[in-house]
Order: sequence, then structure tokens, then C-alpha cells
Amino acid sequence: MRQNQSSKIVLEFGRNSKEDIEFSKKFVRLDSLNFIKIDGYLLKHGYPSKNKHGTKAFMAPWAIIHHSNSIAARKKHFSKIYQAYKEGELDYNAFSLYLGRTYQMVFGNRFQTDGNRTQVEEVAAQINALELK
Repeated sequence: MRQNQSSKIVLEFGRNSKEDIEFSKKFVRLDSLNFIKIDGYLLKHGYPSKNKHGTKAFMAPWAIIHHSNSIAARKKHFSKIYQAYKEGELDYNAFSLYLGRTYQMVFGNRFQTDGNRTQVEEVAAQINALELK
């Protein structure tokens, strides 16, 4: 939804147009509200299980936290997201995307890989660089 609407607005009105800026502001507000809701849910119930709650419910916390522009908010539930990854429920691509965006927000550039690391080593290197626990 986000990408389809954004693309249509940019094509029709242009990047950084009044409409594009308003659309972006709308999603920042929505992301903040969604984070407040998912934060409360995770604190009360923990991370949902894909098998028990279904794929949509399982991916919702990841998607909401991934869209947060707050480094503190992204780090707050790291352990829950990491646990879902370690248990094999959250796949490498989703977890790597979350870590990569967090790294870029913290350091202002993308995490550099030498291409010789395994996925496990890549994840460990990013977690170490971000000082996540």
C-alpha cells in the first residue's frame, strides 16, 4: 500500500511536491501510532508465534518496528526480533533488512561487507557494530 500510493503521488505530482510531503507526514504519524500499539502488545504478550498466530500477526511487529524512524524504538524490541530470527521463524532477509536499516540510521551509511562472511557471520557483525544485546 505504502509503495503503490507513494509511486502514484510522485508520478502525478512529483517528488517533494506538497502532496508527496503530506503523504510522507501521514505515514510518519501512522508509524508512530502503530509503534505505540505494538509496543504495548509486545510488552504484555511477547512476540507472536507464526505457527500459533499466523503469518500476518507474526510479521506485524517486525514491519511496524522496521518502519520506525526512532533508533531507540528499533533497539527496544531487538531481543524479541532476534529471538524470532534465531528460532527460524523470521527469515534472514527480513532480519538483515531490519539490521541494515538500523545500522544506516545510526551511522549514516550502509554496513560494509567483504562478501566472505556467511549469513550468520554477517548478522553477528552487524549486531556487534550496533552494540545490540
